[in-house]
Amino acid sequence: MENRTASDGSDLGEKLARLFEVLNTPPDKRQKNLDETLAAFPYVNGELFNEHLGFADFNRDMRIRNIPGIKKRVDAVRDFRLASKKEPTRKMADRPSVFAEIRQPKKRFMVVPQHTSETRKYVPFGYFDPKNIVHNSCSAIPNATFFHLAE
Repeated sequence: MENRTASDGSDLGEKLARLFEVLNTPPDKRQKNLDETLAAFPYVNGELFNEHLGFADFNRDMRIRNIPGIKKRVDAVRDFRLASKKEPTRKMADRPSVFAEIRQPKKRFMVVPQHTSETRKYVPFGYFDPKNIVHNSCSAIPNATFFHLAE
């Protein structure tokens, strides 16, 4: 949203409404000339976005800073980055609401959980497409094949 909305936040409500509309529409029912970034979002089944609620008018300060929970989190990220020993991390302190690193694979990948039961007779793993987001409880191995398991 940060790169797709006005810097003063004035169109944030409109953009969120459009995103929620897309999330609530199956891909085969979406308009054909839909922006490719919006078209890439998956369909969220379960009627989560069926109810249409009005959005407040946003401005630059309201966009992130005036929502106490978000402000607290953004400030904590800034402080964490400033305290880092890594120069690239410290440089990202001035943009605490932006991911510093995106580690999501762009191609098919293997997912292996970081923790599993010692009583399992096998290690659980699976192959996924990039549309599936890797949770922080797992490790992703980009471009992995069955061959990688035999090494």
